[in-house]
Amino acid sequence: MMFLTVVMIGRAGWWVFVIAQLMAALAMPTSGVSVRYSDAQGVDVIGGSFTDSNALTSISFAALAVTVIAALVHAVIVRRPSVGIVVVAAPVVGGALILWTLDHTTGVDPRVPKIAAFALILLAVATRELVAHFYGSRRTVHQVRKD
Repeated sequence: MMFLTVVMIGRAGWWVFVIAQLMAALAMPTSGVSVRYSDAQGVDVIGGSFTDSNALTSISFAALAVTVIAALVHAVIVRRPSVGIVVVAAPVVGGALILWTLDHTTGVDPRVPKIAAFALILLAVATRELVAHFYGSRRTVHQVRKD
């Protein structure tokens, strides 16, 4: 029962991280250009966007920490070093790839084209999800129950 709880917490934490990080990237202002000539009366566009982005980034990092902690607990429960290394490395590598991609996609002079960013983020999500599927599968659950 504890194993399934840890797997579910890890999966939920991962998706909270992914969505919060994508929303934080959307909330961040794209440049420091003044918005005085835009139609933004009564709205603190720059401050509000930065505040929203900061809050979402904090949530995403907390969710990534929960995901990695759940992966560590998963590794301890299964007691197989090879499984433990893969299960812990997947969210770390996937999260790092997402963070790097979003960092190099936004801003005044983006260095990664949007289509490449799309592919890299999908690769990061697929990496984490495939590991979660194969190492959180029934085979692993049955092995934990036997012990």
